Amino acid sequence: MKPSWSNVANAVGYQAVWFATLISASKGNMWLGFASSLIFASLMIRFGGKAKQDRRILMIGLILGVSIDTMFAANGWIHYALPWPVIGFAPLWIIALWVSFTATLNHSMAFLRGNYAIAALFGFIGGPLAYFFADRAFNVIEYGSNFIWVMVGLGICWGIVIPGIFYIDTRLSLQTKPNGATA
Repeated sequence: MKPSWSNVANAVGYQAVWFATLISASKGNMWLGFASSLIFASLMIRFGGKAKQDRRILMIGLILGVSIDTMFAANGWIHYALPWPVIGFAPLWIIALWVSFTATLNHSMAFLRGNYAIAALFGFIGGPLAYFFADRAFNVIEYGSNFIWVMVGLGICWGIVIPGIFYIDTRLSLQTKPNGATA
């Protein structure tokens, strides 16, 4: 199956936001990444053809994703560049990354929907890799605990959260349809 141009644009747009966010965080500026993430998500909601679904999955992903990063920060397992004055909460640039990542879930990452095993594997491998590259390429993360254990913990969390986002989204979409018809 050939990817649609809109899915290619979604994937490329996400990568551009990912790099912009990490570059700006590495330079001590959390706002450029946050602004680019909001623009990207707004464009997907406006022009992606799935506004209602995008808003719903954005809220689900944002709550679950920021909870993961806040948990890792609060426990001292990860120290993020540009932390909030309130210690232990995920910084704004991490929130921006979750906003932009969830804007891919109904588009370029939609192939994961309904295939929970693949979504879990994708999360288990892809989540830690994203943190690893953010650390190595941009020096925006430090590990406050054993590196291997943090990576395993990230893999487990992401391996649960990615299919979890799809599962919760599917359940919520069924509640909004009459007679439980599928979305």
